[in-house]
Amino acid sequence: MANQKHIEIKKIVVRRQTARWEKYDNLVNFLNGIYECDHVSPFSHGAQNVNAKVMLVLQDWGSVDYLKSLCDKDQESLSQLGRDPTLFTNKNITNLLNRHFHLDLADTYATNLFPFIKQGTMSSSIPIQDLNRAAIEYTRPLIEVIQPSIVICFGLKTFNALISSYGYKNITKMPEAISSPKTVGAVLIHCLPHPGRLGQNNRNKGGIDRVSADWASVAKNFNSTT
Repeated sequence: MANQKHIEIKKIVVRRQTARWEKYDNLVNFLNGIYECDHVSPFSHGAQNVNAKVMLVLQDWGSVDYLKSLCDKDQESLSQLGRDPTLFTNKNITNLLNRHFHLDLADTYATNLFPFIKQGTMSSSIPIQDLNRAAIEYTRPLIEVIQPSIVICFGLKTFNALISSYGYKNITKMPEAISSPKTVGAVLIHCLPHPGRLGQNNRNKGGIDRVSADWASVAKNFNSTT
């Protein structure tokens, strides 16, 4: 079963590798292809359990300015791990998974919804129509292969892009999205705030730890269905 899943994932990867989207770069275009891999997103390097019950979906993996700014050591590390373990975002995901799901990142299947490299900085915006297209062409097919029990989308735009690929209407406010998981067959799609500092701080305005409560609620929902 796992071997068949790897075969199906490779088909999606080839589709990503051969695609050329206007205004975006491909992984192979950087440092003689050091970041190119057999995943839709390099982030899967450390989270590629094809039989995972929990699937994590972040918005995008990198930007032109960010990748060009890395020193040789950091480039090599990023190409091997698929993520910078020193970044707050990545440490926070690991801590929240441990605390609420009692899982390590390696126990999950994790990816980025948008598999190409955007221009500018890591905070540069990606138009929603491009995210919608990526969800249809890459993320939704991955979900169909992995068949997790739950998909956690980080950030409102990521959540909206994915649920719209299944015909659901977009949700405009984060609190409503968090409290409105969507069912697709046997899969439950949840929205959680982006695990970076800005996403966490916005959700925890007023000094209230809403993020922990959000994760606890999703974990409880997950445990009741598995």
